[in-house]
Amino acid sequence: ILKSKGYYALEYASEEICEDREFVMKAVQQHGNALCFASEEICGYKALVLTAVQQNGVALCYASEELRGDEAVVMTAVQQDGYLLQYAFNNLRSDKDVIVADLRSDKDVIIAAVKQEPTALKFESTLSDHI
Repeated sequence: ILKSKGYYALEYASEEICEDREFVMKAVQQHGNALCFASEEICGYKALVLTAVQQNGVALCYASEELRGDEAVVMTAVQQDGYLLQYAFNNLRSDKDVIVADLRSDKDVIIAAVKQEPTALKFESTLSDHI
């Protein structure tokens, strides 16, 4: 049913299904955003959330507060799309490694910086050193 109906099939699933780690893991492997229909408890399991975020970084917004403060989970999302940094806890919004991953995920930022100021290219290698 997950393959044919997508992750919305979980929206109408019973509470019991949405609390079943094995079932939700299968769902997030196919559709990371299926995490939005999982129970609050499920959204706190790091392995499951990391799988969801690897499949679709947007799943970070459904992770527990604790995991939105976890560097590995946040980095996985931010490397896909720097915009997802907005869902990270404040402690990671000022973390140098996370910010570098954010900038690195958007090569357009680097290209625009170099076009505006050619000497900015020297900072790109600094970014590479942190990744």
